Order: sequence, then C-alpha cells, then structure tokens
Amino acid sequence: MVDQKKLFVNIPNAFEQYPKNNFRFVNGAAVELDHVERTVSSIVIAGGGPAGIETAGELGEYLNGRAGANLANPKVSITVVTAGSELLPALRPSIARKAEGFLAMVGVTVVKNARVKTVVPEGAGTDSIATKAKLILDNGSTLEADLYIPATGTIPNTSFINKEFLTADGRVDTNASTLRINKAGPRIYAVGDVGSYSRPAIHLILDAIPILCANIKRLLATGREESSVGEDRVFKSDLRETQMVPTGKNKGVGAAMGFQLPSFMVWLIKGRDYWLWTTGGLWSGKQWAKES
Repeated sequence: MVDQKKLFVNIPNAFEQYPKNNFRFVNGAAVELDHVERTVSSIVIAGGGPAGIETAGELGEYLNGRAGANLANPKVSITVVTAGSELLPALRPSIARKAEGFLAMVGVTVVKNARVKTVVPEGAGTDSIATKAKLILDNGSTLEADLYIPATGTIPNTSFINKEFLTADGRVDTNASTLRINKAGPRIYAVGDVGSYSRPAIHLILDAIPILCANIKRLLATGREESSVGEDRVFKSDLRETQMVPTGKNKGVGAAMGFQLPSFMVWLIKGRDYWLWTTGGLWSGKQWAKES
C-alpha cells in the first residue's frame, strides 16, 4: 500500500519557502459526486500518446473490467483516435502493438491514421467537459461520444513571446547544449516542455534542471559577462528509447535506456501511483537541494 502522505501532498507547505506574493493558493471543495447515476455509454479519447493510452487503460479496466483476450461487448464503448499508424510513437512498433493488445482486453478500440477535425458543439471536452459530442474525423467518419477527452499532447504556452525566438512548432528556440536562447541575448534560458532542446519528457526535464541551475549560479557568483567566466556546463539529451505507459491496474508497456521492460516492471516503477510520490520534492525544490 502506498503511503497516502506521498500521494496527497500539502500544497501550501510545499510552497512555504517561497515569497508569499509569488503565489495565490485557492482552496476549494467538490460539492457533488454521483457514483450511482452514471449514464456514460461511449467515450472517445483523441491522442495516441501516453496521456491518451493511460487514460483509456484506466477507464477501460475500471468501467469494463479485464478479459484474457479481446473484451467483447464492453459496458462502455471506449475509442482512441490517433493520427499515427501506431500508438505511442516514441516507442518501437512492437511495443505499441502490445499496448493496443492490452487496451483490447479492457474494451478499448483504436482508430489509426485519423484526426479529430471537428467537434460539435465547439468546446465539448475542453470548455464544457461533460457535454456530449459529435466528432468528425478527417477520414470522413463520425463518432458520437457521451464523454470526449482530448489528449493530443502539450501546446507550448508561448503566445506572449516574440515569434523570432520560436521554432515552427511554437517552442522556444533553445541551444541544445547550454539551454540558452541564443537569439535573445546573454543570460536568457528556457527549460521544460517549452524549450526546443529536447523532446517533451519528464525524465529529460529532470536532467536539464541541474545544468540550468549550475550555469545560472556560476554567472551570478562571478558578476561578470558570460564570455569571461569559463565554459558552460553542457546538457546532453538522452536519445535512447525511454518511456513507460501503464494500461490499467497491473499492465503496462515501455522501455528504459533502449531496453524493453516487462509489463510488471512498468507497473512497479510507474503504474502503482504514476510517480505521485515525487510531487513533494519537485514542488518544494528538494529534488535538487544538492548539486549534481
């Protein structure tokens, strides 16, 4: 059993070390939750990446249970729509097909090589989460959904940044080694999904933070121009196949450093709690309290 204190982190306590005027904590409560009068009979999830597959697997097993093979006549119809020829493009096709097989066991159908072109009414699944939707795909087919979940990946929050500093996909044009925004002048950096230095992945962000902090610390300590303080500490993106995707309570697919992981290892490493135990250290900064 996972320690509940690691799953449910006290948000104000995690941020108490920072200036209070930098944050606004809004405390709210759920006012109604009905477990009995559930009427959803069809769910459509757009996106064949980890977010879409993990959501489909959890909902499928919770609502439909799990069969030994393909689950026929599921209680709730769940469909995943992906623009790719396979699910999980960051993983090799054989692993992606294994994930598709696990999804079939919990009543999930996969539609490949198709995108959601139009959502009717507009805003269903985003502005109005529980609104029934009609989805028109770019292959001409139509899907009806009592619940529509768009899970098509991150969109960089860069609309306020001058376009000359952005790449074609909207991310900040970042030096892949130093994490600097070279076009913006000295001492300007970008880190996280917003930066172009690497693909969006949590383990790569965790690797980049110590590099960023070491370089900023060095510059601040000298109080001189960058050209006079020696070489930067350099970031090197790990390009090996690494991604773990749970597909329900005790199944999952993935690879680490180029090696395929067995299903139980994906569950053991990630599927048990989706790494929620790391939340406290990340929010408080303790994850990087010591230089590495």
